[in-house]
Amino acid sequence: MKFRGAITDSVRGLQVFLRAVHMTSKVAKHVDLQLTEDSMNLMVIEPANKGGLRVKISIDKEELFTDYIMSGVSEELNEIHLEVPISVLLEVLKHASSAHSFKIKLSKKSTPVLVALAELPSAMSAQRCVSHDIPVRVIPVADWTRIEEREEMDAKIRSYQVNHFRSFIERIKTISNICSFRVTKDSDGDLELKVSAEIPQQVRIVTTFKDLQYPRECGPAEINLDIRKVSSLLAGLHILPTCLEIHIVNKDFANIVLDFDDMRAILVLPAVHS
Repeated sequence: MKFRGAITDSVRGLQVFLRAVHMTSKVAKHVDLQLTEDSMNLMVIEPANKGGLRVKISIDKEELFTDYIMSGVSEELNEIHLEVPISVLLEVLKHASSAHSFKIKLSKKSTPVLVALAELPSAMSAQRCVSHDIPVRVIPVADWTRIEEREEMDAKIRSYQVNHFRSFIERIKTISNICSFRVTKDSDGDLELKVSAEIPQQVRIVTTFKDLQYPRECGPAEINLDIRKVSSLLAGLHILPTCLEIHIVNKDFANIVLDFDDMRAILVLPAVHS
């Protein structure tokens, strides 16, 4: 296995990397860093007894690296999966945020590590290079996991009211951890999204999102979701996505997809059954 990447545009590439890691730091302590021929993916998979949230952030290699070399475990399985402590990776990227250049490679010392080398600004004419070793665990093929978007679903809608959605989720979590997402048709036959939460016999909050896009024909659908981790992730965004999609796949789980100009995040949430 071999991996080496170089970033010479710290304003763009390094900040994209930092934002993606910062997002995952809101919901997990370790991340599955998946390296493929074309992209870098950060994946978080919670066990069912801790909520069952799944997150996948995908970034095309061109958005990050000016130089990228990756050779996987075999020709047939040309990928590398590494378990990385998020807090360590996040600190390394923060310290390197003003670097002229940033290089990272997979190396084996006494144990596997990601070696990060940042060329930082200096008042002297000489370069100031800082190196960090990030401990990693190589995930064996038998333990690889996938997070894919389903083709078939009960409802799929797209909204550009991202800030409205984030603000509402932030307010609604103060009264309930469980939120109902309901896709219905209005009197004109157009789809609308109703998001609500309630404390029985005390208070109920409802908001309706109109002017939605729905890329495929879909009927009414409803699902209850635990929004605590979603709220934490959305609250930590420094840059809002251009749009979000909600896929109610079936009565058991839904996807919330955040589309940025330079990355795509998929949140898979299991349904909460009363």
